[in-house]
Amino acid sequence: HGNRVVCLLYFWGTALLAIASGSQRPRADGTPGLSARSAVLAPMVSSIFLFGLYLILKNTELDPGLLYRGVVSCFGVFTLQEILAEAMGTVLPPAAKTALDNTPIAALFQEASESSESSEALLTNVLGPVEELTALALAVGAAGAYLWLPASQSFALSNVIAVSIALATLPLLDLSSFAIGAAFLLGLLCYDVFWVFGTDVMMTVATSIDAPVKFEFPSAASEVTGRPFSILGLGDVVIPGTFVALMRDVDGDIVEKLSPEFPPTTATATESGGRGEAEVTEAANGPYFQSALTGYGVGLAVTFAVNEVSQSGQPALFYLVPAVLGSVAVTALRRGELRQLFAYKATRPDVGSD
Repeated sequence: HGNRVVCLLYFWGTALLAIASGSQRPRADGTPGLSARSAVLAPMVSSIFLFGLYLILKNTELDPGLLYRGVVSCFGVFTLQEILAEAMGTVLPPAAKTALDNTPIAALFQEASESSESSEALLTNVLGPVEELTALALAVGAAGAYLWLPASQSFALSNVIAVSIALATLPLLDLSSFAIGAAFLLGLLCYDVFWVFGTDVMMTVATSIDAPVKFEFPSAASEVTGRPFSILGLGDVVIPGTFVALMRDVDGDIVEKLSPEFPPTTATATESGGRGEAEVTEAANGPYFQSALTGYGVGLAVTFAVNEVSQSGQPALFYLVPAVLGSVAVTALRRGELRQLFAYKATRPDVGSD
């Protein structure tokens, strides 16, 4: 029982930390945002992909897991390198960051920066060669070790790669309005419920394919099934996380205009640890972000409780989506901003709507 409690606390803390951290990361310049069409099509496309994997596993001798594992691991190299480089740009001392200055390697980085077409593009790659190359070496090493080690020994590296994918993906799945965000969550809730409660498809694929698209924790209770790990799907973190991130925009566009106690936060950020500065204006983590994150935490705890009682796999979004949407709606109702919330559209540039 003690190991099980540690397992659930690990999943709960990792998921909350990934969403809270990923929500603070800036969105990529020029990202159009998730359109209404994409939000509607997401459950359909996901269903086709999931059922295709299921058919291959059930009816052929092929192992799609090998290809899927390799592709996700390659993507994980890029996401892990990005996260590690940002972390190094924050913690490395100036002397370490400038160790490769005035070298041919630094010249290559400078030429790449000068070839950028705009100053906005320049700000997306401002880290120096020390941060970038060290992070790349670590990311390749981590992915290589994950692929080489047996599953019983590589789960920790799998979780690290999965966290990096979550952190890098959240800014890309940029919801452009409350309506699109709600439709996106509700559509994928239906997808999750159908494939978990209605069929064995989701559980078969989740337990048959080993790839860093889920969080794992050793669980003696699962050894009887041949799978000595409890799992939490990456989608159960990223999908609600996109909506939690949207609530930071709501705090900036609705709360800050109507409530003087939540003023805009303006900070001068030092890019790449001293290589340039840019003033960034962002919303504080106001009541909508806080309520959405709290709702997610409560919903995930309920998911775990039901799973423990039923001793069967649960569609996490069945509990997470109502908890997140409900907590946000209650906050808006309490503040008298329900109409503004339902009509909310992001005011950021380059955000799509259709």
